[in-house]
Amino acid sequence: MTLTKHPEKPFDHTRWLEWFEEKSVMTGELWEEIKTAGGLIWSKFFKRTIKELQFLFSRFTAFDMVMAVLTISILTLAGVVLVAGLGLLAYQAFTWLRSGVWTEFPLLVLFNLFFEHSPVQGWLDHPQSWIGLQKVIEWLLNEVPLSLALIAPSAGVMMITVTVSLAAVLFRFYQFKQTDKN
Repeated sequence: MTLTKHPEKPFDHTRWLEWFEEKSVMTGELWEEIKTAGGLIWSKFFKRTIKELQFLFSRFTAFDMVMAVLTISILTLAGVVLVAGLGLLAYQAFTWLRSGVWTEFPLLVLFNLFFEHSPVQGWLDHPQSWIGLQKVIEWLLNEVPLSLALIAPSAGVMMITVTVSLAAVLFRFYQFKQTDKN
């Protein structure tokens, strides 16, 4: 095997460094332009949004305010239930991290709290009819975690309430704008 020696060309690092420095300066200038333009756009957007919100709120009727209070009440209640579910899940995680044993809280715990010594509890313990339904309900009460039963519905209610409220506010805004044009 023969080795052919090729003459090595010396690497010109100064030319590469000059190119890198030039591109770095250009990138810095571009970034400054983006910040300036972005700040201007954000400022205009923020001012326009405040102006439109003032327009919208100044034309709200008493019915709109009642609906806003109702919406806020629903969101608050759903938020409290969501925080309770997350708190229960955090408590379970904390006890699991401490002891290594997962503390189960099935939906049956809440059911027993609300329906103890009631006809529903009696039917669930000793059904005379609808035995298949009793088995399904009993399975759900024993297998569904209480934290999931709190988190999932409250998150769903919050998402639906926000979506419907946003659609209603946008519709009212459109109505007010059309009325203002005429």
